[in-house]
Parts: sequence; C-alpha cells; structure tokens
Amino acid sequence: MGKHILQTDNLTKSYHHFQALDRVSITLEAGKIYGIIGENGAGKTTFMRLVAGHHLPTSGRIELFGRTGERALQQERKKIGCMIENPSIIPYMTAKETIQYHRIMRGIANKEIEDELLELVGLADAKQ
Repeated sequence: MGKHILQTDNLTKSYHHFQALDRVSITLEAGKIYGIIGENGAGKTTFMRLVAGHHLPTSGRIELFGRTGERALQQERKKIGCMIENPSIIPYMTAKETIQYHRIMRGIANKEIEDELLELVGLADAKQ
C-alpha cells in the first residue's frame, strides 16, 4: 500500500441540473483518522457514495490504494467498508450472518475472514 489510501481530483457529481459535488480534491494518508463534516446538503453523502462505488462521478478522478480505473477501483473497494446514512445491519440476522451476507455481496471468497472480523471488533462470542 502506498502513502495515500484515497485521492480524488476535481470529483464532481451532478443530478440533472443539480450539482451535488463540485470539484472536490482530497488526499487521505494511510494510518490517519479523518472525518467529513458539513452542513446538510454539503455533499458528504454524495462523496462517500462515489468513493464506495454506489454512484458514478460526473467528472473527476478517484484513486484508492494507488489504483484508478473502474475495474481496479472495484477490486480496491473490497478492502473498505462504509455505512452511509443507513446501517447495514439486518435485525433478524446474527453478527456472523450479517458479516457472511456482506462478504458474499462483495464477492470475497475467504470465509475465514468472518471469524477474524468478529474477533477484531470484540464480537467473537456473538458468532451465533
């Protein structure tokens, strides 16, 4: 992994005649913690949706872990997780089932990662 985990250059998103994000350039360095703050309608959610691949930018560039291009970004997005506006927890599923669901949806074949993640977040005893 390089020095930067995320870089955007003039990232822009328009919905019809509404510009939700206007030329955002940002660099996030590995090993640091960042927060995105701003007023309602400032573009925080739009920015996160673009980085996560939920929406495509109108223009600009996204680089994750030193890689660009849609195919490379899809591979790199498997390394990140995000919760945008609504939690991705399904109430009737156990912690393990929820992790399994998201692992499968992201195309991650490694089943062992489920137990590793539960251990990492202190939920090893809540597997079932």
